[in-house]
Amino acid sequence: METMSEIDRGSGYSGQTRRELLVKGGGALFGLSTVGALLGACGGSGGESSGAGSRLSRFILADWGGNTARIRRDTWGRAFTERTGLSVASTALDYGKFRAQVESGNVSWNWLDAEGWFALGNEDLFEEIPYDTLGITERDVLPVPNAFTPKAVMSYHSCYAIGHKTDGDLKPPEDWVEFFDTKAVPGKRSLFNWPYGTVEIALIADGVPYDELYPLDLDRAFRKIDSIRDDVVFYNSGAESQQLLVSGSVDFVQAWHNRIGSAAKLGSPVDLRWGQNLQIVTHHTISKHQKDPDACVEFIRTALSPEPLAEYARASLNAPPTQAAYDLLDEETRRWMSTNPAHLELSVGVIDDRWWGENLDRVSRAWTEWIGA
Repeated sequence: METMSEIDRGSGYSGQTRRELLVKGGGALFGLSTVGALLGACGGSGGESSGAGSRLSRFILADWGGNTARIRRDTWGRAFTERTGLSVASTALDYGKFRAQVESGNVSWNWLDAEGWFALGNEDLFEEIPYDTLGITERDVLPVPNAFTPKAVMSYHSCYAIGHKTDGDLKPPEDWVEFFDTKAVPGKRSLFNWPYGTVEIALIADGVPYDELYPLDLDRAFRKIDSIRDDVVFYNSGAESQQLLVSGSVDFVQAWHNRIGSAAKLGSPVDLRWGQNLQIVTHHTISKHQKDPDACVEFIRTALSPEPLAEYARASLNAPPTQAAYDLLDEETRRWMSTNPAHLELSVGVIDDRWWGENLDRVSRAWTEWIGA
């Protein structure tokens, strides 16, 4: 059970980067010893829930904190409260703590922000999604791999694309091949200091076709990054990726698309190149052992409803997984959506989260050894 100090309705409560939380978690979800993580989870299945009939005093979202957590409360959370009467609060994700909750049979978090590799790699922790209750079918969801599975449904869509400055003289890379060609396209680069997605980008830049990426050739990827390492600054959080680019410390950055879009909306002279963008899927899941499974199902139903989903997309620039929500967006917002048809056409593909669910611990150890060498 969380203490009041562990629940924060404001932003920035985490105090740690996503990578730090992943490494910290330990514990051994899938029997691993070095990786911590997050998942999106709720418990059970069933019909509608109301504040009056619920066994909850409030509905707890476990996520990464910061502005996105506030946006989620202000959009999905507000709509959920209007439907159910239950107030919504946020708490910081902790992988080991969530594992302990599930194993004890006493899950106190009602929803978690689930990365695809975690949701798909740990299906034994989750119940099946009651799609008949949610009123959503596979035809309603963006047709990308693993967006609609028995135990996970896409909550939002994002991608890695190339962020660049717009107020300088340097020509930006159009794709990952050019990003790794420092002779043809000079400039300082920044890469995420974590293997998920970054390894794929290096291999794509080295000429590996998308349909031959998996299993990932780590040695080849590390050699490719080493070939430009003198021109690379590694970042450890999304906020740091923005800061490095906006400050001019780097000229180009491997970035979550919404990070660059958000900086541009605030007036920073930055933009994106979408060539070979690498898609990322995040999920709703339903965990076992929840106090009020009906409330969780109602939260997912609310979060997948067109208007709350569109409102979340407008504010966060994370793309909605359904066409119905996308259709509600104005053209300026669509310009930043990873699900914009023009951007999807340029995409190289989606990260294989089933492969990562089975291999993240091994790959993260190899990455840590290589990065420190």
